[in-house]
Amino acid sequence: IQDWLILGPYLGAGSAPGEASIKADWLRNADGSIVQETVTPVAGDTVATDFIQDPPLGTETAASTGIVSNATLNPGGVPTWFAWSDPDDTIDHDEALGVGQDNMMVYHVTYVNLPAEVVDAQVALASADSVEVLVDGDSIGFHNGGRGYGGKFNIQNRFAAGTLAAGGHMIMVKVFDGGGGSGFRLRLEDSTGAYLDNYEVCLDPAGTTC
Repeated sequence: IQDWLILGPYLGAGSAPGEASIKADWLRNADGSIVQETVTPVAGDTVATDFIQDPPLGTETAASTGIVSNATLNPGGVPTWFAWSDPDDTIDHDEALGVGQDNMMVYHVTYVNLPAEVVDAQVALASADSVEVLVDGDSIGFHNGGRGYGGKFNIQNRFAAGTLAAGGHMIMVKVFDGGGGSGFRLRLEDSTGAYLDNYEVCLDPAGTTC
């Protein structure tokens, strides 16, 4: 999948932050009206993330300590979703974000529209470094540990996504990086490992931007 909505890079992560940090909510706002399990972004949406160290201290709800900001990336220090369409099979953060940030985490969301039910679907991926995948708000798998994502088409993990009904589904990928290059690649497969390609990819939960 080459088309994604991206949010980040959030600060305070590392290459192998551990299961609790990987599964934690790094984007949540103070009142909990925006959380990673239910957010359905479109390009331009903003999130008033409740960063660690934001006053009053001890009440923070997000796992992140801040966000990288410049004139085009999260302007004014406000986390802002943007659309990215990659020309190859790998989302390279140096290209997508335009900054060489270390010790960060990045959210990626896409919407897929399946023409028919897929029984025992799975998500196949590679990442640098740690990663978690959520489908329709539910975590289906994670990897904790530093690594590179390897060459084109290389796959490192397969996470079972269960039976996906015909229609729309949201895929969220959380990538954690300690240093060096970072990013991921992801594809949908059936239960045999065969690559699925008969579906639409959208950047709008309403399915209007496919």
